Amino acid sequence: MPSTPRRMCKTLRTPDGPRCLAPLPPSARICCDTHSPDFDASYAEYKTAARAADAQRVYAQLERSAVPWIDVAIIDFYLDGIRNYVDAVNIELRLFKEHEVQFFVNG
Repeated sequence: MPSTPRRMCKTLRTPDGPRCLAPLPPSARICCDTHSPDFDASYAEYKTAARAADAQRVYAQLERSAVPWIDVAIIDFYLDGIRNYVDAVNIELRLFKEHEVQFFVNG
């Protein structure tokens, strides 16, 4: 009877280096005990960035029919909000991609 293949950590050790191949303990999700704190920190960082982007989304969801009724005095306020939203989404996507590349083989 063939043995069950052991699950292994696949965390990228350095940006251009090899992946970790440590066996995973039964309780591990996808990383070995050494890399689990890094995984949790990276995950929390991009999720925090996602919440920041969500908080700014209201500026990007302004309905076209409302635009003529915006007071000219606050147009800059809305434009700043849209810029902040775009910046926040770019940060979220960058952090997500970094997380994906570091912890998932097909990242």
